[in-house]
Parts: sequence; structure tokens; C-alpha cells
Amino acid sequence: MPDKNSHLMIEQIYNFVCMKPNIQSKSKYMQLYIFFEELHESSKDRFIAYKPFTYFGVFNGVEKKIYADAAPEFFDKDKFVNWVAKSMN
Repeated sequence: MPDKNSHLMIEQIYNFVCMKPNIQSKSKYMQLYIFFEELHESSKDRFIAYKPFTYFGVFNGVEKKIYADAAPEFFDKDKFVNWVAKSMN
């Protein structure tokens, strides 16, 4: 299966999300929600988030749950982007 969520694409989406107004003042849950909603590859009604940190959607062409309890700090770009890339596999 082709890797639609390449490291470069994940980084581009990360940069896009970081430019959103007030992203820094949002909770970690909401920062991750916004990020994974942008990364999600299907209609918005097929993206579901459960508190505290579970996100269900279509990533890399496959329906998948991402458990983000152990996600690095959102604004630690390198660690966060690398963690997302590993979580997609």
C-alpha cells in the first residue's frame, strides 16, 4: 500500500495546524483533534474523537484508531511528527 501520510505530508499538515489562530491556547486534546481531523482522509462525519486521547478515522487509506495518550508535546515538532509517522504504520 502506498504511504499517503509520508513524513513530509505529516509535517506540512503540522505546519498548517500550527498557523491556526489560538492553537497554542487550546487543550492538548483539542490540538490533537484539530491535527488528526486535518490528517484524516475521508468525510468529516467519519472522524471520531474520544476523550481523553483516542482518534478514529481514515489514515493512509485505512480506518484506524490512534491512541495518543503518550503523544509528545504538540509543539515539540520533531518528536511529534516522528511519533505520528510511526503511529501511521
